Amino acid sequence: SVFAFAGFIFYLSQYLQLVLQLEPMRAGTDLIPGALASIVAGLLAVALAKRLPLHVLVPAGILVSALGYGLAGTLSTESAGLLIVVIFALVGIPWMLLVL
Repeated sequence: SVFAFAGFIFYLSQYLQLVLQLEPMRAGTDLIPGALASIVAGLLAVALAKRLPLHVLVPAGILVSALGYGLAGTLSTESAGLLIVVIFALVGIPWMLLVL
């Protein structure tokens, strides 16, 4: 899951630069809100891991991750920046759950 997350970050940076035509520095700064959302989601995942058993959390994490990757597949030149942050958080939650 960590490799998939790293691949997602690579995909997203390429999307920002090649599709939206952002400069590399701007693309990097546009990834910061998503990274912060992923960190917050990861902290919430720790709280969930203390309350729910793993046989519930792992499938739920995989479903949330699939939703995030599915949304990433719908990105276009018209997509809002908030959608990128939401996708980043959805993809970030499961790998935090699975690392526990």
